[in-house]
Amino acid sequence: MDLYILGIGGTFMGHLALLAKQLGFNVSGCDHNVYSPMREMLQENHIQYDEGYSIEHLKDSHKLYVVGNAISRGNPMIEAILNQRKPYTSGPAWLREHLLQNKHVIAVAGTHGKTTTTSMVTWILKQLDYKPGYLIGGAAKGFERAADIGDSDYFVIEADEYDTAFFDKRSKFIHYMPETLILNNLEFDHADIFDSIEDIKKTMHHLVRTVPSQGLVITPAADAHLTSVLEKGCWSRQCKLTFDTTASDSQLSLDGHALNEEASEIEITSRENGKEQKAVLKWNLIGQHNLANATAALAAVMNIGITLADAVNALSTFGGVSRRMDLRFQFDNINVYDDFAHHPTAITLSLKALRAKVGREKIIALIEPRSNTMTMGVHQNQLLEAVQGADEVYWLKHPRLSFDLEALCSGLKKTRVFNTAEEMLEHVLSLHATDERNAVHWLCMSNGAFGGFFDLLKARQLETAS
Repeated sequence: MDLYILGIGGTFMGHLALLAKQLGFNVSGCDHNVYSPMREMLQENHIQYDEGYSIEHLKDSHKLYVVGNAISRGNPMIEAILNQRKPYTSGPAWLREHLLQNKHVIAVAGTHGKTTTTSMVTWILKQLDYKPGYLIGGAAKGFERAADIGDSDYFVIEADEYDTAFFDKRSKFIHYMPETLILNNLEFDHADIFDSIEDIKKTMHHLVRTVPSQGLVITPAADAHLTSVLEKGCWSRQCKLTFDTTASDSQLSLDGHALNEEASEIEITSRENGKEQKAVLKWNLIGQHNLANATAALAAVMNIGITLADAVNALSTFGGVSRRMDLRFQFDNINVYDDFAHHPTAITLSLKALRAKVGREKIIALIEPRSNTMTMGVHQNQLLEAVQGADEVYWLKHPRLSFDLEALCSGLKKTRVFNTAEEMLEHVLSLHATDERNAVHWLCMSNGAFGGFFDLLKARQLETAS
């Protein structure tokens, strides 16, 4: 069968194209301005795509059109597909029908940590030769690709709460039919899609309703919002995750306990029906948020029969995910990190993790409030509290920003707002001259390209070297 994917340059739809090709479909598509790394992924896998959404791209040979959620009514191809009554579906619906239907699906949902936890689960299964299929929304280190059909009954998927398509406004994850479901955490986000935290809790409960009674729902015991979701009804087995405490009311629980301040050594305790197992995870990742991600991932793989000891041994070799406290540059006394944090909680946790690692050394936070929720100003009142862990804070102003960032930050010491990445880079480099002997850490936080900041810095380093 021929598939034509509208929005093929997006992370989800591009990797769906890869999965479809592995399944034997003839795959092509279209998009506007396909950027790296998706451009290279499509080219390397010989997946052709057209530029733009002209109706000239409609061909009789295309048996089915798969429509990405970025495509809206008014798009010329959508209007032609509807008018000509051509068959179409959504990416998640196609994935369910052609790949997930007969799999044990391990789905990872929640506000924070989805990509990292999905990668951890997949890594453990791959290391132990389970040959899982998977679809990850980011670039996990040590993986050849972010999606693969695998060669087993297991499929691991990052379960996104964004809507499915212009004709299906339910969250994508409603289509995934998980047998093992991780709900990492729940906060208000995606204000462009959801009206309130109650709105998100409602869609999360729709997901919980799809888990079979023999399946497992994994949640942190202390997350009040997720507790509220499960109180609406849960017909599946439950595993409670705790951190330095014991979930005494649970038949199955895992506790993650940091053995050092930066959480690079973690003691994991599993309790099930009165039986207890312990193991110590030593790895290169840091932070309480990664402790939580690891505990959830371990619970998920133990649900399919992997022992705690084997799972911890496999996870100890996990290298992390790109753009999650990713050390991009080191020069002179400066360490430059790239981090995906784009929510006040994520900013707080990233700064806390780095502080635990570097102690009293200077941390300069460079932040681009860029997500739809951030630019709408929904989280503006939490921003100043979120950056308290930094010594200095500099902001890159996004064109869509709807609130006065300068006025908001006027109460902070050692802060400034920049309109371009070039201006920001010049400023932080000028600070270097006054701090030559002491280690300094630049923590760059954005869910986008950060105005080309890293390309500019790389060019500057090459220029200096020459």
